[in-house]
Amino acid sequence: MVFIDDDELQELSGDLVEEGLYKDDCLITHTAKVDDPYGTEVAGTVTTRTVKCRVAVLPRPVLLQNYNERIGAFSKWNVGFPLNTNPAEGDLLTINGQKMIVQIVQDPHTFSVEDTVIAGAVT
Repeated sequence: MVFIDDDELQELSGDLVEEGLYKDDCLITHTAKVDDPYGTEVAGTVTTRTVKCRVAVLPRPVLLQNYNERIGAFSKWNVGFPLNTNPAEGDLLTINGQKMIVQIVQDPHTFSVEDTVIAGAVT
């Protein structure tokens, strides 16, 4: 039994954008990787785009224990974007002058209305 369908979820996601949930501007810098002749990846095309976002400091240490091995001892934030923004691991985020790197892209769930990532400070 489905209580809400995909069209209604997309409408809800649009409502979140219209109601101003995403207050900050975020410059996303993505560097595509290309294979070199030695079988390793090197930096390729760099693209940038500015989108709206929502930023919150991660207050739950229990959640961080799951990711500490991958993201180390950085200042960490939970960053939300409008649905289908599709940030990728390794993307550089610049929000209010603070530079962050996307460490974990949190996969969408059944009732996802936004894209979320865990980002660590770039020092």
